[in-house]
Amino acid sequence: LLFLPLAPLSVMALLAFGMGLLSLCPIITWLLSWRLTVTEHRLAKELGCRKFHRTWLITAVLAFAALLSYEAPALRTRYLVRKHLTEKNEEAVHQALVDLRSWHSQDTLLRMCYENTMALEGSDISSWIMRQKLWSFSWGSRWATADEISKKRDLYFRVTGEPFNAKPRPGSQENNPFSISRRSLMIDEEMDLDHGGDQVASKTRFLDCKESRFDAHLDSQARIGYGEWTLVFQNRSETAREARCQIRMPRHGHVSRLTLWINGEPNEAAFGSVVQVKAAYKEVAVVQRRDPVLVNMVGPDTIMVQCFPVPANGEMNIRIGITAPFDGNGWSLPHIIEKNFGEVASFEHALWLQADKPFLLSGAEQQSHPDERMHSLHFGSKKMNSRVEIPHLTALTASVWCEDPFAPAAEKILIGKPIESTLSAVKSLIVVVDGSQALKKHRAMLASQLRGRATSIFLAKDESVSVTADELATAEFEGGCDNEHALYQALLKAKESPGSAVVWLHGPQPVTISRSERIQQMFERGGNRPRFYAVPVVEGSNRLFESLGRSGFMTAAPELSLDADGLARWLDRLQAGEPATSWEWSRRADATGLDGAKVSDQLARLWALEKVAETKDSALAVRYQLVSYVSGAVVLETKEQYERHGLKQVDATSTPTITNVPEPSTALLVLMGSLMACLHRRR
Repeated sequence: LLFLPLAPLSVMALLAFGMGLLSLCPIITWLLSWRLTVTEHRLAKELGCRKFHRTWLITAVLAFAALLSYEAPALRTRYLVRKHLTEKNEEAVHQALVDLRSWHSQDTLLRMCYENTMALEGSDISSWIMRQKLWSFSWGSRWATADEISKKRDLYFRVTGEPFNAKPRPGSQENNPFSISRRSLMIDEEMDLDHGGDQVASKTRFLDCKESRFDAHLDSQARIGYGEWTLVFQNRSETAREARCQIRMPRHGHVSRLTLWINGEPNEAAFGSVVQVKAAYKEVAVVQRRDPVLVNMVGPDTIMVQCFPVPANGEMNIRIGITAPFDGNGWSLPHIIEKNFGEVASFEHALWLQADKPFLLSGAEQQSHPDERMHSLHFGSKKMNSRVEIPHLTALTASVWCEDPFAPAAEKILIGKPIESTLSAVKSLIVVVDGSQALKKHRAMLASQLRGRATSIFLAKDESVSVTADELATAEFEGGCDNEHALYQALLKAKESPGSAVVWLHGPQPVTISRSERIQQMFERGGNRPRFYAVPVVEGSNRLFESLGRSGFMTAAPELSLDADGLARWLDRLQAGEPATSWEWSRRADATGLDGAKVSDQLARLWALEKVAETKDSALAVRYQLVSYVSGAVVLETKEQYERHGLKQVDATSTPTITNVPEPSTALLVLMGSLMACLHRRR
């Protein structure tokens, strides 16, 4: 019956072009079955068989029961989803969620996240039955609103505990050329409703990351790392697509360079306020459908990247430069935590890492090798979840300085003096554990590392539950849970005791199901402001994490190796007093008589990062070419587009670069020249 509306079109196509038989096959099969039944009935009558009707009826009932049992999970899922979205009674809505978690069809839930992103609405038999109309899979279908689609995607997370875009798009077996969905036969099914939006959202078929190259230099004298990540996107469809992703940067990292290749030539970005760059991107990418790339900061150490268009059957190249200070004795590599594209079959990241001292790569368990006056490491990897560590890195004591290319002449030399200190010891450690399904496999590990350390533990389920470490090890983790209520309860408790800290152990929360205003109120009012740390146990986008991070009251914890007691060691440091490094800054016009080592101008960007975080000065962030909460970066195609939006493209000579093997100093060159002259004279 799903194919019945296509019968007139199929007949016309068959007569005109000799094709269209496929959609007629179910109808032809039904007619043949009916004809066979009539013939069998006549033969049974002639042979005197009296049980034909009963046998036929039993067979039909069994066939219908088999079909119903196959579709029962999908039918039940659709019924409960409809109930959850349309019921006005809160108890009924919650009960529908509980029933869905107990038994559901995940495939049906996933299909519902993508329905109505095209002109055809139905996607399986259960959808046709639930709509109770023959034309549900026809050109006359209604369009769902963006709000309806968003609610279905939110519900997918509440039921399964994972983002809907963590799974491949349903019915998209791209590697099988003979596997084509019914929808694809009729219309290009992928109308990207999230194009130019603020979220990564749905997966896009035939859009892949083809190549990834990451180059980085670590300066142990200034304790700063700079890396450049080049990504090549490939579009195998007939329609231009937008590539979107969220990237988790090294701790306290910021984007300091953005490049887009247009017609084979690299074009640098313009930096501006968030409002400016978003308006420019939406006009050019959404309205004019031309060549921009946009980068904005959405949460602590987290950026959103949007590129359009990745041309039909073509490629798009971008480069992102990231500046970040060391975190302890190391520097974590950036990695993608949410994306709307896939990866080609042979995909791997090409990494080149270098430093002025020997280093190790934890996670990949590799070690650098001497490379002239540097130490380097080059390898390929499927993932970018490693951390560069420099063993036996001594505490900073000596001042360092650089020439600031963005400062006036009277302040051209920037001097940074490191100040080592120790944070006050945490007296009361209050921990919030995300009760979502994603953390279930980690509960025993978390319980063992929290035992004897946490003063209080709140388990964030649909309601906040206070538990002990032993109870946590056996607690139920299900679905996707809103963590806001548990965080609020933990902060209330922390406000009662000076010297408290709240540690939030969380997984993904890719939907906006909570409000952060009352948590922000806790920090804005009163004198006792507890420290607030977020630790991602399972990586993924988290809207509550982003919202709280933008407020400035929450900080991301250091990169922790959870499976190797990394969490326990960090909590011990918090309770004993964690060491911290700050900088004392000064400026002068020239470097005459300066002590300390000269380092790269990344030191100036580090100074600017601190100032922007303190003052929220977007003009300062733009001058130092930094992406922050108040500034962004965008690459447009023409000079007129920049001028229309009040943006100025940066000069390529002012952008940061990866340091090559250091050149010998002037004194060393003079000494070498004198030595060569003496040797020549002796001959």
